[in-house]
Amino acid sequence: DPAVFNNDIIIAGYNGLIYSIDSNGDDNWVRKVGSNNVDSHSNIVGGVIIAEDRVLVGSSDGYIYAFSIEDGILDWRFKTGNKIWSTPSYFEGVVYLTSFDHYLYAINLTEGTLIWKFKSDGAIVSRPAIIGDNLFFGSFGTTFYALDRKTGNEKWRFNDSSGWFWANPVVSNGIVLAPSLDGVLYALDQGSGQVQWTLPVGSPIVSMPVIIGEKFALATLDGRVIVSDLKTGMEVGSCDLEKKIRSPLVSFDEYLIVSPEDGSLRLISISSSGDLDEVWIYPLEEDFLSPSDKLWERAC
Repeated sequence: DPAVFNNDIIIAGYNGLIYSIDSNGDDNWVRKVGSNNVDSHSNIVGGVIIAEDRVLVGSSDGYIYAFSIEDGILDWRFKTGNKIWSTPSYFEGVVYLTSFDHYLYAINLTEGTLIWKFKSDGAIVSRPAIIGDNLFFGSFGTTFYALDRKTGNEKWRFNDSSGWFWANPVVSNGIVLAPSLDGVLYALDQGSGQVQWTLPVGSPIVSMPVIIGEKFALATLDGRVIVSDLKTGMEVGSCDLEKKIRSPLVSFDEYLIVSPEDGSLRLISISSSGDLDEVWIYPLEEDFLSPSDKLWERAC
């Protein structure tokens, strides 16, 4: 995921490079995580964030890196016990980071030193959600957690899922939306972790839901986009793109931006009742099918 600072765009590549690009498309600076050699151990899977005057990014080499946003000079790096696939979170001087080593870390932004760490029951690839003094995240051990943000103490856990928690959770109106690879979206009470409702979708969920007013939109791995009521979980609209969806949905106004694994970018409008209508399809790859192919036909 890219980040924006003033008129500059900061983005990380899977090749381990961090780019700072100005409004004209020119490089301000480019830096590489890991060793100077291109190898699989320094790949970047998650996104970058900007925290005050630093650019933060985790790497498959197990380190989180903090670069100066002005010139890209490395300020500090912190090593975890395994690879990092998640995007860091930041709040009030503290960086929160998850790792394949089963730990969630709280790190001092200024010094790059450990404040506390919490061990879960599995590898963690999701980005923790921060609401007030709470942290919410799930693990590959099929458990979803709520922690005290300041101390790292566990507040509650939910472990009735039969699948990993891969996608980032979303919190709205006291409800934590926890997508699972078991094909169920769990709506958990923010304070207690009690299940409010569930939405079985029949396919793993690896994409983070987005909130749209009193509704939310969700993408399934098998290619469906679903809109449901936030209070009840009742489905009010859907569109089957018939192509796998792994990337996050993006919402603005009454629209969704979806990028399935067919090399396309799609704009979908959402009516007040939740009905979905595909507005356009844009090819992102040169070998994408020609407009005459029937796969260009709108799915909804």
